[in-house]
Amino acid sequence: MPIIAMTQEAGSQGKEVAQQVAEKLGLEQVCHRVFEQHVADKLHADGTLVHRFLQGKPGLLERWKTDYGALSAYTAEQIYEIATGGNVLLRGWGATYLLRPVTHVLCVRICAPVAHRLQVLIERLGIGEKEARAKVAANDAARRATMRALRQDEWDNGPAYDLVLNSARVPVAECVAEVIRLVGEPAFQETPESRAKLAALRREAQVRAALRADSATSGVGSFVKVITDPHDGRIALEGAVQTHDQKRDTERVVAGLSWVSSVENRLHVVGLGG
Repeated sequence: MPIIAMTQEAGSQGKEVAQQVAEKLGLEQVCHRVFEQHVADKLHADGTLVHRFLQGKPGLLERWKTDYGALSAYTAEQIYEIATGGNVLLRGWGATYLLRPVTHVLCVRICAPVAHRLQVLIERLGIGEKEARAKVAANDAARRATMRALRQDEWDNGPAYDLVLNSARVPVAECVAEVIRLVGEPAFQETPESRAKLAALRREAQVRAALRADSATSGVGSFVKVITDPHDGRIALEGAVQTHDQKRDTERVVAGLSWVSSVENRLHVVGLGG
C-alpha cells in the first residue's frame, strides 16, 4: 500500500505531478484543506481560521484561539491517522517531515526557480507579474509558517527528501514517471519494522493531541516523552512537570484513550515545593 508524502512550491507544477501520480497509482490524494479543517474542528473554530493563521494573517480573536503548539499536535495526529490506512498521497502541511522516519514512505519535493514559477502562474492564471510574485511570496510564507508550527526549521533541506525534482528542467510527465518508478522500488516497500514505526508515531501523536486538548495538561506536551509499545496499549511517560496535579492529570488523560491498556508514570515533579 504505497504512501507518498509530497511538498511543492506555488508555480512548480507540483499539484499536476501529485494529481497524475495519484490517478495512475489509484491513490487517495489528501491536501492542506483536509488538515486545516481537522485542526479547526479540534479548536471548535471556523474552518478559515487555521488557513488565515498559517498565511500570517491572524486577528486578535484568532491569536487567542490557536497557536503553533496546537497546530503541531493536531496536524501530526491527522497525518499519521491518514497514513496508517496506506494507498495515499499526502500533499503539504509538513507530511514529508512527519513521515520521514517511516522507511516505506516516499518523501518528494517538487521545486523550481522563481522565474519558472512566475511564468507558470502568469500563463496558467492569466495574471500579471506583480500578482504572480505576490502569490509566490504568500505560498512560501505559508510553508514557513507550517514548518514553524511543526518546529522544523530545515524545511528547505534537500537531504530531508528521498527525491527532489526541478520542474524547470524535468517535465511533469517525467516527474510523474520517476515518482512512480521509485515508489515501486524494494526500499519503499512496507516491512513489519516500518509498519511498527508508523504505529508508534500515530499513538504518540494521539497522546500529544489528547494532552493538548485537555485544559489541565495543554502545556505539558513539550516536556513529556511518550514511549509506546508497538504490540499493545502500554504507555510509559517520562520527563518533567511542574506540579503533582499535572503528573496525575497527565496520567488521567493518557489512560482515558480507548486503546491504552496501562500507563507507567515516570514523570518527575520539578516545581517549587514539588
